Amino acid sequence: MIRGLAVVAFLTSTTGIMAAETAPTAEQLAFFEKKIRPVLVNHCCECHSAKADKIKGGLSLDNREGLRQGGESGPAFVVG
Repeated sequence: MIRGLAVVAFLTSTTGIMAAETAPTAEQLAFFEKKIRPVLVNHCCECHSAKADKIKGGLSLDNREGLRQGGESGPAFVVG
């Protein structure tokens, strides 16, 4: 769980992909696909995606809204 939250924090503070209200740049998308998505897939999505039998903690990492909404313990991050 900590690793997943660290990825989200890194993503929002460094690339601005999740925090930005505008469309991400090609460079930001490439960074996400190369560096961030593999970590989410390998360490988080088994329990925090639609593929899970039950989404643990109510936290879905499948989409932007799931990240913004957060889970049972609150938001995964706060925009801005």
